[in-house]
Amino acid sequence: MTRRSLAVFLSLIVLLVFTACGDSNKTMKQDAMVHSENDPIVIASARDVGRGNKDPYWTNLNLYVWEPLIGENDAGEIIPVLAVSWKRSDDAKKWTFELRKGVKFTDGTLFTSDVVVKNFERWKKISPASSTFFTLDINKTYPDFLQINALSDYSFELIFDKPIPMLPYAMLNWGSPMVSPLCFDEDSGIFNKPVVGTGQFKIVEHQPNAFTMLERNDDYWGVKAKTKYIKIRMIPEHDTRIAALRSGEIQGVYDNKAIQPLACKELEKQGFHISSKLSANIHYLQVNNGKFPFNDVRMKQAISLAVDRETLLNQVYGGYGKLSNNVLSPFSQFHYDTMVPRDIKRAKELAAEVLKGKTIDISLITVEQYSVDAQLIAENLKEIGLNIHIEIMDYPSQKERRKSGQYDMVISFRGMDNANPETMLYSFMGKDGKDNLNYGLNFSDDEISELLDILNKTYEEENRNELYKKIQILSSEKLPIITLFGVDTTVASSPEIEGYEAKWTGVTLFDTHWKK
Repeated sequence: MTRRSLAVFLSLIVLLVFTACGDSNKTMKQDAMVHSENDPIVIASARDVGRGNKDPYWTNLNLYVWEPLIGENDAGEIIPVLAVSWKRSDDAKKWTFELRKGVKFTDGTLFTSDVVVKNFERWKKISPASSTFFTLDINKTYPDFLQINALSDYSFELIFDKPIPMLPYAMLNWGSPMVSPLCFDEDSGIFNKPVVGTGQFKIVEHQPNAFTMLERNDDYWGVKAKTKYIKIRMIPEHDTRIAALRSGEIQGVYDNKAIQPLACKELEKQGFHISSKLSANIHYLQVNNGKFPFNDVRMKQAISLAVDRETLLNQVYGGYGKLSNNVLSPFSQFHYDTMVPRDIKRAKELAAEVLKGKTIDISLITVEQYSVDAQLIAENLKEIGLNIHIEIMDYPSQKERRKSGQYDMVISFRGMDNANPETMLYSFMGKDGKDNLNYGLNFSDDEISELLDILNKTYEEENRNELYKKIQILSSEKLPIITLFGVDTTVASSPEIEGYEAKWTGVTLFDTHWKK
């Protein structure tokens, strides 16, 4: 594909996306309606947000049904939620927490340290528990955990066999979900009903693969939600979701990948509200580090310099994101900017050193969603002697190919499990890191391994921060993966509602209300 034909191809994709949104000259449905507080605001998601009793969380954190001990704001900073303060011992083997007082679950159960103990006991029983959100695994979040002790009604301590200096960053959000002991089986830890939490909403109805109805928790300990009912409908098809938004059948779209970025641009022209916020996710190109030519770092550097990230982000993703070549998401407060400009001249030089002037055939695996990305990347890499053959397959097939090592390149997507940067750095670059092993990266580097080992034995924050920086700089040179950009959370909503804004994860459901 020539550069001219690629431009035509991208233009056609844009046209198709806009066509899916409807006639651009046609405005949204404007039927005058007066809504009462009891009228549910209807939001559409591509998946069922009620994952059922076997999911360790039952539903998403960003529905504000259950809450963690520690949370995270849109700047990537940790914040108190159900735990109001915490401190560690000098050796970082003991952590003491103080809990928020006067908090109740929506079934009336008082939130105390005894409840925290029961939640930890539940995690022990079910770990590791897979989820479409994040795997719940007490052994990963709380490594070398020995015991939990309730010190009073509103304080508890965690004891570890080895130092764990970054514990609050590991246990935030998905790492410390607090649920009522009455909603799970005491013996198995499995849910016996929809999750019961302390959040701003409670689940009052769930129809699998259809909808989840949320009702405001009027006894919430903090600022109460502004609307009485929110209904989250499952509408799997993108075009159907957008048509429902334009017709007034729904008032907003929600969740990862619920709306194509370029569709947002057209909807914004038609008067819909678009909101975006940098998320903890990265979009990246994975190469088989154990296979020629990717076992030569110069080839990976050539690819990173050749890929036109700016065009990809702006023309395919509408500018909703932040350019990066770093394995650690730019959302992280520990992220160090290692980005360098595209340099096709240097990319050609590096590739020529490895390929000896030859052109080789390379397979690029992707799911249908990233087919446009693949076309653009293929055109870029053709300039450095890589003849890319694109294979479109479903995600399970792609995952199996990656795990078995039967691949050359893959386009992929990854979020941060928690706010501890060590988790993501080790997952991609550690010898037994989760992504390195489970997805066939085949990455190994003695210098990075040594720094990761030192990091594991370093407890002072200032020294750890310096190690984070060194590892990120090395990762941008050694390239275990080729990060393309950090991804925005992007949402769209009807003018019928207000307060519907993107957050680093999800939307501000608690602020959403009918426009008066």
